[in-house]
Amino acid sequence: MIERGQNVLYGQNTTDISEHLLRGTRGFSLVNIVKQESVDFAGGYGYLLEAEMDGMTVMQCVYVPADGQYIRSLATGARGAFSNGLPAVEEIAGSVIVND
Repeated sequence: MIERGQNVLYGQNTTDISEHLLRGTRGFSLVNIVKQESVDFAGGYGYLLEAEMDGMTVMQCVYVPADGQYIRSLATGARGAFSNGLPAVEEIAGSVIVND
């Protein structure tokens, strides 16, 4: 999923916004975040969260430019099979560019 929306957590950093978006997604409120790091995403400074829940892996990249219109990429898959599709997920996420 690729989504564009209005950030409602003004004054918060990208880390907090990213976690808020992930946990606010239906079914993901109880995910266990296993990896967090800054990444280049959508043409700017983004943030990657990788989480696990109920045998699934969840990967989310978020970028929040100055205008507050965030963009995120969210991918999910069975934990054992997710690594097989990871190159495709990374390629799609790498193709997302936002013109501020």
